[in-house]
Amino acid sequence: MPTPTRGTTRADSAAHGEQHRPHGHHHDSEPDAITALRTTIGAIHMHATGVAPVDLDREMDRAARLLDQLSAALTGQHDQCGPGAHTCTEGETR
Repeated sequence: MPTPTRGTTRADSAAHGEQHRPHGHHHDSEPDAITALRTTIGAIHMHATGVAPVDLDREMDRAARLLDQLSAALTGQHDQCGPGAHTCTEGETR
């Protein structure tokens, strides 16, 4: 894909981002943190490909926070395994 030249508009950048968006993988029930992480990764990708400059430090910090949130959510869910809770399914461990 050609490198954008000066004068690239936001519409050009948006079109490029849409081109790289993983189609058919977003569900309405997808947690907001996952949607936000997809958006953040898209911004980092657009910066890396030269399509649109972004504050890379801010986006990387945001991605790290979102990953921490997702990890905590998954761990919190998993802490419910054990006596008096649901039975762990195959492959789950405490």
